[in-house]
Amino acid sequence: MMNFSSNRLFLKVKIKALNYSTTAITNLCAVMQYVLVVVDFKKLTYTITKYAPWGIVGAATITGWGDKPDQKFTYDLSTETWFIKGIVLKADQFKFRLGDDWGTNYGTTAAAAQAIGTSGGLKSGGENFIATPGTYDFELNLKDAANPTYKATKVK
Repeated sequence: MMNFSSNRLFLKVKIKALNYSTTAITNLCAVMQYVLVVVDFKKLTYTITKYAPWGIVGAATITGWGDKPDQKFTYDLSTETWFIKGIVLKADQFKFRLGDDWGTNYGTTAAAAQAIGTSGGLKSGGENFIATPGTYDFELNLKDAANPTYKATKVK
């Protein structure tokens, strides 16, 4: 996947093996994984970071509270947001988290578990969302780390 945005090149690649002599690249790519390569043509710099997708986890999902991998979002390079389409939720609670790990997770900004709305703010470590049964599309906008937001569309 490739995208040009404000003189930067974004690449998402799956690496199976590398035989480069650069220690940083060899160490980063020692195992099969996805990485995000960002090239800034104005500054003539690049970064390579491990690509860890966001997921949705909880009793409202088919994968539960982490006993199975989360249902994964996909990164949209053109909008710089994360999205998942057609996820079926039952009447129960859920959260968003990074890389199947509780180290980074988002919930509602409310003081207690709250029903999911059509859009709103996210709070790091916040309370759970409550779903009504249905099929949803979600978008996470995490560009502004101080003010992350979500959009939820119930499609069925």
